[in-house]
Amino acid sequence: VAAWYGGEVAKKLQGVSEETSELVTVMTKMAADVQKPMKDLAEGLEKAVQQLEASAQSLAKLPKLIEQELQGKDSPDDVASINTEPMKKALAVGDLDGPLSAIGGMKDLLDGAIGVLRSGAETLETFLQSAPGAVRSAFDLPAPLCALQSVLMSQAPQLLTDLLGMLEKLQGVSLQPLMDALSGTQSKVGALDVEQIKSPVNTFMESAKDLVDKLDKTVSGAKLASKGMSMPGAPAAPEMPAMPKKKAFGCFGKK
Repeated sequence: VAAWYGGEVAKKLQGVSEETSELVTVMTKMAADVQKPMKDLAEGLEKAVQQLEASAQSLAKLPKLIEQELQGKDSPDDVASINTEPMKKALAVGDLDGPLSAIGGMKDLLDGAIGVLRSGAETLETFLQSAPGAVRSAFDLPAPLCALQSVLMSQAPQLLTDLLGMLEKLQGVSLQPLMDALSGTQSKVGALDVEQIKSPVNTFMESAKDLVDKLDKTVSGAKLASKGMSMPGAPAAPEMPAMPKKKAFGCFGKK
């Protein structure tokens, strides 16, 4: 009878073992599935922040670059010496559209990671709800010995105690804090109004680009006029483009 009972217990525990193996497979896959989007998210955020910092710093320098180049430039020769290349470079580097759009697009990565974690958490919860009962039932005595079940449980086999102890420890595992953290990040990214940030910056960049383009043409004209000043009938040096009011650059610290 003891041998038969032991065989029945082992057979029932085999079912629990198979469920545990399936859970391990699911959780291992979940870890792998979450790892890639989280890695992409971290790398994407780092790159976008670096680009934003570089763009903001570049645009912030633009008013000062223009002011320095124009200061004290009166004659055609002075105007012809103006170097507009640093201004063009500042405008080229100062693109905020790319990094801001990249940050806005990271919501999809977070959606995927949260979905994987939620599925894994549900699988773990289902297992933990059913496994303790399945382990206990594996040690149930068959009829007519079932009347002795309470006696058996009062002196539970060590194996049963160990298995239930392991399951109890597993119940302390919770993916909820991680999901809450990701959801918080997701909410912040989702609430980011990219267009509201881009609009004033793009307005500033369009105004600055127009000014630099006009200045570049003026410099080119001044160089031609400077070369031809000794020639009869040489055209007058072109006028310098009007500088915009400094408040145009207020969003970058110039007031």
